[in-house]
Amino acid sequence: MEPDLKQVKEENSNPEIRHDYDEFDDFKKIDKKWTSGNKELDDLIKELQLKAKYKDKVMEWIPYDRLENIQKIDEGTFDTIYSAIWLDGKRIYLKKNNKLILSRKKCKVTLKEPNKLFHKGIFEKFKTFAEFGNQKNFFEVYGITRHPETEQYMIVCQYANGNLREYLDANFKKLTWEDKLKLLFSVAYNLSLIHNMGYVHKNLQSENIYVNTNVTNTTAYIFDFWWCNKIEDDNTVDDDIQEVLNYVFDYAAPEILSLSSEFTTAADIYSFGVILTEASKGIRPYSDLDVGKTKLALMIAKRGLRPEFGEGTPKPYINLAKQCMDANPEKRPSAEKICQILFNWYRIFDFDLECLNEEELQMRKADEK
Repeated sequence: MEPDLKQVKEENSNPEIRHDYDEFDDFKKIDKKWTSGNKELDDLIKELQLKAKYKDKVMEWIPYDRLENIQKIDEGTFDTIYSAIWLDGKRIYLKKNNKLILSRKKCKVTLKEPNKLFHKGIFEKFKTFAEFGNQKNFFEVYGITRHPETEQYMIVCQYANGNLREYLDANFKKLTWEDKLKLLFSVAYNLSLIHNMGYVHKNLQSENIYVNTNVTNTTAYIFDFWWCNKIEDDNTVDDDIQEVLNYVFDYAAPEILSLSSEFTTAADIYSFGVILTEASKGIRPYSDLDVGKTKLALMIAKRGLRPEFGEGTPKPYINLAKQCMDANPEKRPSAEKICQILFNWYRIFDFDLECLNEEELQMRKADEK
């Protein structure tokens, strides 16, 4: 679907905007203008370019010297994050003579450099990132680059203001239930897309949900696909995934913690249920419990311990979260079902009270308590 003309900025004389109309008339023309120096990677990028669904979402080889002001901003468990300015910039739609044209604009980006666990399979992981970056209403992925000194590849993607955990820390007291439901709907929509594309995420938690804030809007996106696999692939809990559980066991489903099941879409749904409790209470799950990791994991897997909800959380919301965290994976709702429920809930704020049923009224009046 092409962008709505009303949502596209009028063309102006901004010197950061560059017009390369001819480059985008035919994706195949892009193939002749660059090389990464690695034939395997060149072939992969060309394959991704030819599969691009939208002209503003074409994967690229991004030379490192086209990035400036590179700054390290975070070092996570599985990658190191940098910010940078991309001089060539992302593709954007503008309106000229009442027609949409495709241009480029210098922009701030995120560079994700994986740790040693993913060095060997970096091209395959880039392909996974690119598959999701090729979707609308998803986190943007622009391409891949390589540090000339360390020779490490980095995935180049949309810059985000922070993650959901940081956003809740900074804004929780002033967030309304309408705000929370809109953000959670965005996450559920992304999760349904991931599952419908035949993937299981395997590491869904608040620090892997990026939040973008601007003057008019706040949007959440699932990101960090280092552990994401096709559903039909081997998703058993191997030694490498044990390392994931060491850091995010508080979001892991009981069947994963007890090593009795492989990762499934139902395990992702459990993790989303934990995120629902986090948005309700404003703190990381179980962070108010003084219990060691091993004992806490046992309490979750064997004794049915679940995170608590914040005071005043509406009952329908609690019921949904509990369904997501059901000990029986087969009783958990699908991501599509959750998406529809959250969409209906956040839309009720646009309707008069007399139009709402009892459940909807409980959600609507939650902010009045």
